[in-house]
Amino acid sequence: MKSESYRKRIASYNKLIESLDKTINIFSYGRLVVFIVAAISAIVLFLKRQGSLFIFSLIASLLVFLILVHFHSKYFNKKKEVEALRDISDINFKRIEGKYIEFKDLGEEFKEEEHPYLDDLDIFGKGSLYQFLSMAMTPKGRECLGKSLKGEGNLSKDELLKKQKGILELSKANMFRERLHGKARVYEERLKHYKDLIDFGNSPSEELIKGSTIVLAFISGVTIISFILGFGLKKIPYFVPELLLILQLLILQINKKKRQEIFSIIGEQNKSLYAYKEIIKLIERRNYKSEILKEYKEGLKSNNKSMYEGMNELYNVSESLKNRQNAVYLVLNAFLLLDYHYYIKLNNIKKEYGKNLEKALGIIGHFEELSCYTSLISDLQGYSMASFTEERTLRGENIAHPLIGEKAVENYINLNNKSALWLITGSNMSGKSTYLRTIGINLVLAYSGAPVRSDNFICSKMNIYTCMRTGDNLEKSISSFYAEILKVKRVVEACKRGEEVFFLLDEIFKGTNSKDRHKGAEILISQLIKEKTLGLVSTHDLELSAMENINPRIKNYNFREYFENNEIKFDYKLRSGVSQTQNALYLMKMAGIEIE
Repeated sequence: MKSESYRKRIASYNKLIESLDKTINIFSYGRLVVFIVAAISAIVLFLKRQGSLFIFSLIASLLVFLILVHFHSKYFNKKKEVEALRDISDINFKRIEGKYIEFKDLGEEFKEEEHPYLDDLDIFGKGSLYQFLSMAMTPKGRECLGKSLKGEGNLSKDELLKKQKGILELSKANMFRERLHGKARVYEERLKHYKDLIDFGNSPSEELIKGSTIVLAFISGVTIISFILGFGLKKIPYFVPELLLILQLLILQINKKKRQEIFSIIGEQNKSLYAYKEIIKLIERRNYKSEILKEYKEGLKSNNKSMYEGMNELYNVSESLKNRQNAVYLVLNAFLLLDYHYYIKLNNIKKEYGKNLEKALGIIGHFEELSCYTSLISDLQGYSMASFTEERTLRGENIAHPLIGEKAVENYINLNNKSALWLITGSNMSGKSTYLRTIGINLVLAYSGAPVRSDNFICSKMNIYTCMRTGDNLEKSISSFYAEILKVKRVVEACKRGEEVFFLLDEIFKGTNSKDRHKGAEILISQLIKEKTLGLVSTHDLELSAMENINPRIKNYNFREYFENNEIKFDYKLRSGVSQTQNALYLMKMAGIEIE
């Protein structure tokens, strides 16, 4: 089983982490020992006035210490990467086990109160489709997934097919996907401030003096030579090198605030630049077969140059700028005018790669989004790619709800111009609402290019509208009935605009009396069936089933319950015809209400 594979992988990663911890501790103790030995040696040699040995000892100790620091940092970073890979495997394992509710990313910020289907179909929030799918660690990846599930892309049939092929290709590249998400997970918190990086890339670059680097090198060279001649060889007066150094310090004050602002932005992006360059390197060095992945890879180029090179250059500058506040940098900056060299370097990088920074982060986001869908194919059973047709159709076999897991009961759907609206009747708790959500959420997946939990799922492009959950809104002084009316209004207005509409209406007009409910539902259904629509309507109003006799495009289907050992049970299977069972009185009796 796939879950067992992930269990073994997690155990393997944990063993590797334990081994790395031991190695890290060795280098930690090594640094401490070197520091103590160096301190004792320095004191002894100083007291014995062994100047040469004192200096040699300090230099040797410093070199050994720096080597230990380097390896400590290397293995510590390696440990973080392995921990990230373990976490990614753990996420995949929990999804298979149905424990996705533990995932932290709920996509709450993508919610829209007036959206035609988000709330009713559990797309965002606790226990949502987004929470179930999300593996995206970069802000752009999360954004791409959120927009896709909201239907903002409105992709054509050809675009959806291209996306499906990309998902299928990535579904076979398990290690690539884990490393893609893992590299971003290490610095997930740092990646949240990506907009500063994009602003830097999009800001205009400066036209600097030609050969400015050579000019700066010449000025610095003259100053250094003057110090050698003045303080070393005593060939020129002391005041000459001193004046030249003061002149350089004054030069460093020119546009100092502007430089510091840019240095601050790039310095703060250090960890995120490392993550992005490593992800781009991972993407660029892989060959792809599907058209969409080839296009994404090609899109990473900037002026026919590798975007990795640009990101790497930017990262290297940010690494150097981390040390701007220490004493060594301050001294070197005074003599070598380092600030100007780094400023020129950043300006050149911006000219070469800046305008492509936002696009590159977007491409990383698209890779993450496609990767989020792959587990449906690679790890879970019962999923397949949808097919698309121009004829108004929605058909699927063995269709089940993705979020219910193994407990989900499979059903079917077959809507077309001849059978455009199904009236779903059935008693309480029999499965009507879940069935509507099953159809809706799989359609959302299909329109995202993702696998659906169904066999032979075929659909045309339609806009999804739902009216299922309604409640009072005290802040807006809206009753649940009026909230329902507003949702129905959106469906009607969409039809009037000529949209191809797929609607899901659950117990419509339940907030009013039975007479008005029946009449209103009858009028609404008659109106909707005349438009370019397909849809499902669930109801307790068995009298509505008579509409099948009036309009042959309306069909009756039902869910029912059965009694076993004096207990009510449900099989959640859809059947043709009108419901013949009732359970309201029985459920009341179970609640302790005396029924005569």
